[in-house]
Amino acid sequence: MSAASAARRVAPKLDVTVFEAGGFAAYGMCGIPYFLSGTVPRAENLLAYPPSEFRDHRGIDLRLHTAVSAIDASAHQVHVTGSGPVGYDALVVATGASPVRPPVPGLDGPRVFAIRSLDEAIGLRRLLESGPRGRGRRGAAAGARQHR
Repeated sequence: MSAASAARRVAPKLDVTVFEAGGFAAYGMCGIPYFLSGTVPRAENLLAYPPSEFRDHRGIDLRLHTAVSAIDASAHQVHVTGSGPVGYDALVVATGASPVRPPVPGLDGPRVFAIRSLDEAIGLRRLLESGPRGRGRRGAAAGARQHR
C-alpha cells in the first residue's frame, strides 16, 4: 500500500489499482503475536486503515482477495484470477515473501503454520480456539536467519 499511496501523492490524477491476494491490506505485523495470544481480540484491531480508507479517501481501487496469475508486459496487462485481463501504463510488482520450508517430514501438514500474513494468523487462531478448553496445549516455534 505504500507504493500505491506514494503514486497517488506524486500523481493525484493517476488511476491506481491494488490487487491484494489476502483479505487485509494495511496492518501491523508486529501485532500478530498479540492477536494469537488473545491480547488483541479481533484481527481488525490490527488494521492501520480499513479498506474503505483507500477506496473512499485516497482514491485507490483496492481489490482484496484478488490474485494476479500472470503479467503480459508486451500487452501491458495483468491477468487476474477469476476475471479478465486488466491493462496498465505503469506497474509495480510487490510479491511479498514466502517462507522457505526445509524438507522435514510433516512440515506440510494442516497444523503447521508459517505466519507471514494476518490471514494466516487468523487460520492459526481458529485452530487454537477450536481445541478443547481446560487442557494444556503444546506448541513449538522455530525461526532461522541466513547469515551472509
